[in-house]
Amino acid sequence: MEQAMNLHGMYGKLRLFFYRYMYRGFGKRHRDITASEALSADVIRLMGSPTVSEFASFVGISQPNATYKIKNLVKKGYLKKLRSSSDKRVCRLAASEKFEKLHRESEKPLLQMEERLREQFTPEEIEIASRVLDAAYRIMEQGSAT
Repeated sequence: MEQAMNLHGMYGKLRLFFYRYMYRGFGKRHRDITASEALSADVIRLMGSPTVSEFASFVGISQPNATYKIKNLVKKGYLKKLRSSSDKRVCRLAASEKFEKLHRESEKPLLQMEERLREQFTPEEIEIASRVLDAAYRIMEQGSAT
């Protein structure tokens, strides 16, 4: 009997953990950033230093809307603008240390889960699971899964 891979369920749980952290954690510890702003900053962090246009295009919002969001995040210290050394007109966006700290806090449950899995499974089983997840990651990077 073939075992089903539960990527759909896992993806849903990961999103729920993230959303819960956004709504619970930010309200108590980070009153100056909204859940929407945190989501925007995280998308920018995950995109790897996009331009404003690249960010706006990726999330499907207008450039003025993206500019407004980014301006607020820069003002609050969660994002920084990086000017290109070769072309001063080009400005890339990056998460600031303030946002990186916030992100590390949100990863704690995942690190705890990883520890528990390493206690339950052999190194060989962990290696096989890692290979499967790496393959899924490569498929997503190719755009086949999106």
